[in-house]
Amino acid sequence: LTPELKAMLAAQVARVKALQHRLGKIIPDLFVHQTSKAPGLVGTPIRDFRKAWRTACRRAGVPGAIRHDFRRTAVRNLVASGVPERVAMTVTGHRTRSVFDRYHIVSTSDLQEAARKLAARG
Repeated sequence: LTPELKAMLAAQVARVKALQHRLGKIIPDLFVHQTSKAPGLVGTPIRDFRKAWRTACRRAGVPGAIRHDFRRTAVRNLVASGVPERVAMTVTGHRTRSVFDRYHIVSTSDLQEAARKLAARG
């Protein structure tokens, strides 16, 4: 996890703990309704993933992003960092090589880097 993501998750844990204290009950979930027009939803798990995703992307400044964009970025970053592809597949949850390959797209810069490495070998 990046330091930024760790910080965001820690802040979310703190928000849920404060909500637990305010409501006087244990909240087992990390992502719950914090405030609501319908007070009965406060502290309950977020069930509509699509709406929560749209809201999160809008607040993060990337409206319209789809989660597969981030999964593709994760695959590319793992492989570019030298993580073996089989390990990257496990981290990203890809069960088959064919699906992993759809996310690990070869770019022009990848091809240029391969040519550079070959040329450097002599």
